[in-house]
Amino acid sequence: MIKSLAVYKLANGEKIFNVEGVLSSSELAIIDRCSLSLSNYDKYKTLFQMVTDNYLDLTQYLDKEEKQTKHNAESIRRVGRTANRLTINYLSSAKLFIELSEKNIKVACGEDSNEFKEWKTATKKEFTENFSYRFLYHLRNFTQHYGFPIGSISSSFTNENKKDITLYFVRDSLISNNYNWQKDVMKDLKQAPEKFPVFKVINDYNGCMARLYQTGVLPTKSEKHTLRNLFR
Repeated sequence: MIKSLAVYKLANGEKIFNVEGVLSSSELAIIDRCSLSLSNYDKYKTLFQMVTDNYLDLTQYLDKEEKQTKHNAESIRRVGRTANRLTINYLSSAKLFIELSEKNIKVACGEDSNEFKEWKTATKKEFTENFSYRFLYHLRNFTQHYGFPIGSISSSFTNENKKDITLYFVRDSLISNNYNWQKDVMKDLKQAPEKFPVFKVINDYNGCMARLYQTGVLPTKSEKHTLRNLFR
């Protein structure tokens, strides 16, 4: 714990340690609050970085596989298996980010705080306006109990002699079981094409995660008060 401020001075070739002043209780309280805020931000940033890392793991893996020109039936199965694993990792980290961030904001600021209300408004907006958010948020639970998220994979050569690998969500595989989809998501799936590309949905969802991160990273009311006191 910091109790006082001191400086080193160089006099006649010797270092002299001088205590310049003792911090007051209010100054110590400000330092404590700043330290707590930095610690909370570091945890929040780590949660979001896990989402980003898993997204990059998935996209970079598929980019690498697209450059392979000697795929066969076995290698395509391997790509599908690995892509499913990486997708599940991504879905799990994204849901962890959403739920733990909400819990931490609620604990730190209170359920009636503007910060918590802003977070709830932001998540509701993403849910209402983005199929990717509704679908993938609930798809994580589906993968925990009912099966793999990716139901189909196709490959073909492009005009540039490059292997084009496309992953698909398969509508009927997702709804032809006993999983209790949230009603809005079930409506979406019933209206979806028979197969729809994984990448577009995941890219859209990653945009949702970035917007939520910006919402949660804004300083709380108490942090703003601390900063005003610190620099007045």
